Amino acid sequence: MEELTTSPECYVEAVTFIPDSVDVLAPSSILDTITAAHTTPIHLPMLSEHYSSEVALSKMRGVKFIPERVAMKVKVDTYTEKVVEVPIRGVNFPEDVDLKTFPSKVKVVFRVGMAKFKTVSADDFEISVDYNELPTSESQKIRLSLNGVPEGVSNVRIEPSEVDYLLEHLHGME
Repeated sequence: MEELTTSPECYVEAVTFIPDSVDVLAPSSILDTITAAHTTPIHLPMLSEHYSSEVALSKMRGVKFIPERVAMKVKVDTYTEKVVEVPIRGVNFPEDVDLKTFPSKVKVVFRVGMAKFKTVSADDFEISVDYNELPTSESQKIRLSLNGVPEGVSNVRIEPSEVDYLLEHLHGME
């Protein structure tokens, strides 16, 4: 495949070939060097919906592929934006120090395909403040960290990216 692009609001979710393997007839000296069968050049610009076609396999001197053509299916999905509210979690805090943030939850805004829209939730994200990275100055705001992004999610933003915070020292802890 040479060129496969989608319109800006779409992405290629999967490309499959049927069959996914072919028989190769060739002298053993050539057969030992073949690791894949390639399709003839394909130009599919600006796809915005699923595409199916039969494509020929590229010819190689002294080689016969069986079958010589395969079915190609391109599954295209549309991006959409989703917003979830995620609680802020303190990590590496001593037992006698409690973190209070204002707000206590932030919005996570991201791009996801329609096929995965319902399966990605706030539980798939973790927003944290690391005790070891607290500013040493008397700053009233702390930058938030996003720990990992679920598969199929892109263009992630945290709103707001900084929050006010207060450290509460707990007394009587043993």
